[in-house]
Amino acid sequence: MKKLLSVLIALSMSVISFAQEDAPAGVPVGNVAPEIALPTLKGDVVKLSDFKGKYVVVDFWASWCGDCRRETPELVNLYNEYNPKGVEFLGVSFDTDAAKMTEAIEKYNIPWAQVTELKKWKETDINETYQIKWIPSFYLISPEGKVLAFATRADQLKEALAEFVK
Repeated sequence: MKKLLSVLIALSMSVISFAQEDAPAGVPVGNVAPEIALPTLKGDVVKLSDFKGKYVVVDFWASWCGDCRRETPELVNLYNEYNPKGVEFLGVSFDTDAAKMTEAIEKYNIPWAQVTELKKWKETDINETYQIKWIPSFYLISPEGKVLAFATRADQLKEALAEFVK
């Protein structure tokens, strides 16, 4: 009985893992990316439209998210590779604790702008707009403001960046 339970748990975890990889984007590829206009922890409002004319990676994440913490080092590597090519990154945090968010930003040396509502993920206005089903979630936005790609892993984002940014 214990063996059967172990097998069922392992299978359910595999299904959960597989499902997150294919979690559908709330904003379909090809659509115009909805505006993001949120404050940084210092109170300055950063807008997605501030980056018009550039490729932008929008990173939906939280400091308490294990998958986010696992993907962040590779995301920082992608930033270091693609920012000199003109790609901007914008972090949208679902943290509710500013200190923990700041701690994560410092720990992982995240250099790009971070915005937050400091509300629970499903209670944020930005989630109402983007319908994020899994974090991390990455959107690659074109210089014209259209969604080029959606990913839940840094390696998927890397493929999209390689395809679109020369």
